[in-house]
Amino acid sequence: TSFLLLPYTPSSVLGSSSRRMKWRTTFIARLSAAITGSWAVWVLCESPSMRADLMLTSSLSAQHLIIFSLGVHLAEAVDMLLHAKPSMLLVHHLLVIICFAGALITEKAVGFAVLSLVTEVNAVFNKTRILHLITATDHGSMEYIRNAWLNIFTFFIRILIIGWMNNQCFLYIGVLPLSFLIPCTVGLGIVNIWNLSVFKTLIQKDILGKHKTS
Repeated sequence: TSFLLLPYTPSSVLGSSSRRMKWRTTFIARLSAAITGSWAVWVLCESPSMRADLMLTSSLSAQHLIIFSLGVHLAEAVDMLLHAKPSMLLVHHLLVIICFAGALITEKAVGFAVLSLVTEVNAVFNKTRILHLITATDHGSMEYIRNAWLNIFTFFIRILIIGWMNNQCFLYIGVLPLSFLIPCTVGLGIVNIWNLSVFKTLIQKDILGKHKTS
């Protein structure tokens, strides 16, 4: 992977091995998010029945999408374990793996899993922001400002989607097995808390911070 990305690696990070590695892993994560997010949007757009019933409706494309995302989360979780980086992100990944695997095994909540992956559209802009920080992109540049606003807008949509899904979990108490429902509810709850914290930081640094310095 490093060899394939070498021609696209910015010269500004080539002098530091840690920055170069962070740029490459973030670039790959952004590519994965772009594939997952656009795939999830396409699956929901082409399946009116799934949009109408996120719990009981499934499709072959939706299942393949979840399998792909499972592979990504497994790879990232293993990477965190190998590099001894236990964090709330690792806990989140493990809960996502349990929930997605449960959806595939029970063939229930596949639509909810797909809807949750729509939020990966926001991850594209969030990862782009990280790339901008790694390469020291000027915060006053049109490139940075445009991505900052798209990131905040899509992040707000992300918060609405995950918050709505978290609320829906309580409607299925007694319908779904607790071994499946509890990890999903806890996982979404962790994501909700993380989302609000990150959103606050983005507003402070990318919006309010600009007005203070201007």
